Amino acid sequence: GGSGGSRYRLHVGAFPRPNAIYPPGGPAGETLSVRFIGDMTGDIERTVTLPAGPNPDYRLTVRHDGLDAPSPNRFRVSAFGNVLETEPNDEREAAGTSGEGELPTLPQAFNGIIERDGDVDWYRFRAKKGQKFQVRLHARSVRSPLDGVLSLHRADGNQLSHNDDSGGPDSGFGFNVPADDEYFFRVHDHLMKGGPGYVYRIETVPVEASLSVRVPNFGRDSQARKTISVPRGNRTATLVTTSRDNVGGDLVFEAPGLPEGVVLHGQTIPSNLRQMPIVFEAAPEAPLAGALVDFVVRLADPKRELRGGYHHTIDLVLGAPNRTVFYRTRTATLPVAVTEAAPFSIELVPPTVPLVQNGSMNLKVVAHRREGFDNPITVRMLWKPPGIGASNTVQIGKGQTECAYPINANGGAQNRTWHIAILGEADANGQVRVSSKLTPLTVEPPYVGLKIEMAAYEQGEKGEIVCKIEHRKAFEGPAAIELLGLPAKVSTTGGRKITRDDEQIVFDVDVAKDSPPGKHNNLFCRLIVQEREAPILHNLGRGGVLRIDKPPPPKKNAPPKPKVKPKPKPKPKKQPEKKPEKRLTRLEKLRLQAKQRAEAMQ
Repeated sequence: GGSGGSRYRLHVGAFPRPNAIYPPGGPAGETLSVRFIGDMTGDIERTVTLPAGPNPDYRLTVRHDGLDAPSPNRFRVSAFGNVLETEPNDEREAAGTSGEGELPTLPQAFNGIIERDGDVDWYRFRAKKGQKFQVRLHARSVRSPLDGVLSLHRADGNQLSHNDDSGGPDSGFGFNVPADDEYFFRVHDHLMKGGPGYVYRIETVPVEASLSVRVPNFGRDSQARKTISVPRGNRTATLVTTSRDNVGGDLVFEAPGLPEGVVLHGQTIPSNLRQMPIVFEAAPEAPLAGALVDFVVRLADPKRELRGGYHHTIDLVLGAPNRTVFYRTRTATLPVAVTEAAPFSIELVPPTVPLVQNGSMNLKVVAHRREGFDNPITVRMLWKPPGIGASNTVQIGKGQTECAYPINANGGAQNRTWHIAILGEADANGQVRVSSKLTPLTVEPPYVGLKIEMAAYEQGEKGEIVCKIEHRKAFEGPAAIELLGLPAKVSTTGGRKITRDDEQIVFDVDVAKDSPPGKHNNLFCRLIVQEREAPILHNLGRGGVLRIDKPPPPKKNAPPKPKVKPKPKPKPKKQPEKKPEKRLTRLEKLRLQAKQRAEAMQ
């Protein structure tokens, strides 16, 4: 059936119109005989000279009787040799050699055609122990109708790998050669279909270390914020994403060929991360100019020589349905330009104290405005370190010069010093973006550990909640602490403090008669340690439990308690000082409460 999205393109003319090429690929820099298949006048033989370097998306256009085909056919140019199918090869035992009497060795590309329904192709080759390859069957990627299924077998026929559709209709898998031996590939169509145009190509690409870097997409537009505009005397920042294959280690960036007066401020990317912010800064006297920069990522270890370049895929023609990409291109350089000065700059004041795990803080962001510019400025953290949360945006209001930007760290935040940047954006006859410097932010473990012991009280009772304290890092002076997360209509006293010598703190609680019964497990303590005249906010003991019980019902037919006339109090005698009573444990309190309830029921 059809629909409004079932579009097609019709070519009408006497031009050639093949639908396949065999072989569908070849070695870079060589001259190769190819056959264009599927034209109504018959197959067309041609000799082509391939480009010097690999190109997985090369195109060949056939010319016949003075006319060119209206669109090219896809052709893969690789860095390794070609093996062409030799019939008969429907059975493993019949799989032949490379045509020169020797078995092909990897890396290699095997080319064939599933020529009829039920056709199966086998290839025989040798590989050495320890070699690693990424094996890929290319059929749909070269516009073949073949829905290929690929399997790998030992010399004795035992199957090592099998795949049908890997990241699309084409098949593939990794091959770690277990021993020096002969091996076989087996190819067929998923529905056992075939025909003259069912061409395919099996590429065995050596697994090698590689690096690359790109600027991620911001939204759905592949071209948004992919050019770096640096105002004179100011900074701009962007997020970069690295990709690596078969290589570990920290990474650093280089940007040779920047416009005059522009410098790159980067930082080392740990081996377990892919993204980081970088900042470009232009001197006040930098000339207005631009450049296409060979942006590079490399291993930080100078003893290991591995570098990778920049790449960016640009979607040029999109349409229905669902913004389908009909034409795209790739670029390998990063555009960087110096622009006129912006009417404001952004400063992130370096924190003087650490952000602790399960803690929070407010970053101070300052806007330096040019005289006469008072528009609102929206600021955002361009990148958050692992385990760090932050508001999406905060606004510096019209005419204002600073704001507090709240951030927090979860319990798994990595303990180290990161470098972060704040991006500022405002309307200045068009949207202008500038950034702060890369500013250090240190994440540390909490200074104190705390456990809230479970407590249980009846509605209308008063009681205590005991918190055990474990000191992990010494701090000076008293630290303010409060108990939070209590259920409705349960109150406690505030204004409490602890010192580095305290081993516990007890909060008095008052449970109202109409407080909600049940188990409440949202209790925690907020501790504020002052250091270098700045607060270090801790959230401790999350998940503390307070159980609220309903009081037992009164005993049936129980006589009312007689009113007792109070006796006059005797004058108090001076008693010797008593030792403080031992505090009951939670278990002892529960036993005492149970005993009192049992006595009340009698």
